[in-house]
Amino acid sequence: MKRALELVAATVATLVIAGCGPEPLPKYSPPSNGPTLKVVQEVDTGTDNSPSVALWVYNGNCDFTLLGELEPSQISGGVTIPSGKDLVVGATFDRSLFVSMLTGNNTTLTETRVFSSKNGADYTLKLIYNRMGYAVDVLENGIKLPFRRACGY
Repeated sequence: MKRALELVAATVATLVIAGCGPEPLPKYSPPSNGPTLKVVQEVDTGTDNSPSVALWVYNGNCDFTLLGELEPSQISGGVTIPSGKDLVVGATFDRSLFVSMLTGNNTTLTETRVFSSKNGADYTLKLIYNRMGYAVDVLENGIKLPFRRACGY
């Protein structure tokens, strides 16, 4: 069982990190109505980038459907998301701030969270990235949701 969870974690990480490779993720196309997701960034200016954000529908049993990567205007202005779904939101950060001093390599890290979207709710994705570390929090109507990752890894 542990090996299966490790394989799922590696698969999801590969899917999430694929947005950093040569082929970009498809752009997110929001539904006409549903809850709103706003992205709040507390990113050190020294990181020289803005995190990228992507959405998936979690179908259960470690199965995901990619909805796409948010465009910069959707990140800065908010976007409509599907209602009544378990969603996976992933944020990818440039780790050059942390790693380049030690190794000279520029790498990325991706952190994901799962939440159940509800009609009439407002969601905030809070991205924190600074010299001390990083965090990704999902808030529903201003209240931080419990930490959830897909597939229990």
